[in-house]
Amino acid sequence: MIVLVGVLALLTGLTSKFADLLNEHGFFWHRHAGVISGWVWSLLAVALTLTDPWVAAMWWATCLFWFFRCKLDHFNHALAGVGVVVAATLFAVRDEFPFGPAVGVLIWLSVTSVVQNAARRRWPHNEALVGFLRLRLRFYAGPVALAVIGDTWLPVVAIVFGMLGTEIVTIWHGRVAASGRARSWRTGLSYLPAADTGDFRTPVAPLAPRPQVVVAAERTAV
Repeated sequence: MIVLVGVLALLTGLTSKFADLLNEHGFFWHRHAGVISGWVWSLLAVALTLTDPWVAAMWWATCLFWFFRCKLDHFNHALAGVGVVVAATLFAVRDEFPFGPAVGVLIWLSVTSVVQNAARRRWPHNEALVGFLRLRLRFYAGPVALAVIGDTWLPVVAIVFGMLGTEIVTIWHGRVAASGRARSWRTGLSYLPAADTGDFRTPVAPLAPRPQVVVAAERTAV
C-alpha cells in the first residue's frame, strides 16, 4: 500500500503542477490540453483519495482549503478538487472517514494561511522569511498529525511524494524559462514568458499593455 500511495501521490503532484502551468504560467500545448490535464489530475487524485481513509482526510482538508482560498480557480483545478471531495465522501458514508481530525487539519491550514500572509505583508523583502515559507512546512504538519492519530504513515507518504512531484515540475519550469526556448518541436509544447503570471524562481517581463482601440466618432455632416 505504501508503494501504491507513493506512486499515485507522485503522479498527482506532477499532473497538478503541469495543469497549473497550462493555466497560469505561459505554457501552451494544444487546444484541449488544459481540460485533458484536469481529467488526468482528477482521476489520479481520486484514486489516491480512495486508497485509505486517512489519506482521504488529508486530501479532503487540503482541497477544501484551496477552495476557500480560491486557489482552484480554473476548470481543470476545480475538477480535481470536486473529485477528491466526492471520493472522500464515500468513506464518510461508510463511517470510515476521520471527520474530526480532517476538520482540524482544515482549521490548521486556514489559521496558518492568515499568519503567513500577515508575515509576508509585514516583511515583504525578508529573504530568510521567503525561503522559510517556500518550504511549505505547514502542509506537512497536518499529515504528520493524521499519521500519529490514525497510526498510519500513509498521509505522510502522500504529502511527501505529492510535493516532490510539484517540485520536479517547478524546477523544470524554471529551467525552461531561463533557457529562453520558445517552443519544443519534439513535443509541440510552447512557452510564452510574457504570459507567465509569475513564479518564485522565474522573474519574467510583465504583460505588455493591450493597445487601446479608439472608436472613431460618428462623422457629422458638413
